[in-house]
Amino acid sequence: MAAFTAFVQQMDARFGAVHEALTATVTGLEQNLEQSLAELRAREAAARGEVSRDLLRPLAQRFAMLVDRIELAIDRREEDPCDPWLLSQTAVDEALEILEEFGIDDIDAEPGSEVDRSRHRVVKMGNEKGEATDTSRIVERRRRGLMVDGYVVRPAEVVAEWVSADSGDED
Repeated sequence: MAAFTAFVQQMDARFGAVHEALTATVTGLEQNLEQSLAELRAREAAARGEVSRDLLRPLAQRFAMLVDRIELAIDRREEDPCDPWLLSQTAVDEALEILEEFGIDDIDAEPGSEVDRSRHRVVKMGNEKGEATDTSRIVERRRRGLMVDGYVVRPAEVVAEWVSADSGDED
């Protein structure tokens, strides 16, 4: 019986040592995990800042140049009168080029094309729908629509009219 008691005490001591070793290992792993998570959070915040700077800096520079050009034209309008509509159109063209450089695309809303409710918002309908098979066609674009990677940021606002399906495709 004494041998059995000694064996149980040895086993208890070994289990106690294993328990202490496992507890120390788990505590160390928890500390390493917390430290790793803190480092990852810091890296993520730094990367987010770098991405913002990398994207926003060139965009801001390009728009600043556009604003400079418009302001210069405004300052010179008395000494060298030019067509203000020409300036407006070139400024719009340049702004669209800047947006395109950054992956922002114009939504097609050409007159005669079919209304796509996922990309166009009809702000005015020119006539009443006659037949169930009639399709709506764009008559005029009122406001430009924009998309990023196929996602509609702002739908194009259009004036449309119903066209009879048997009148043929106008595309």
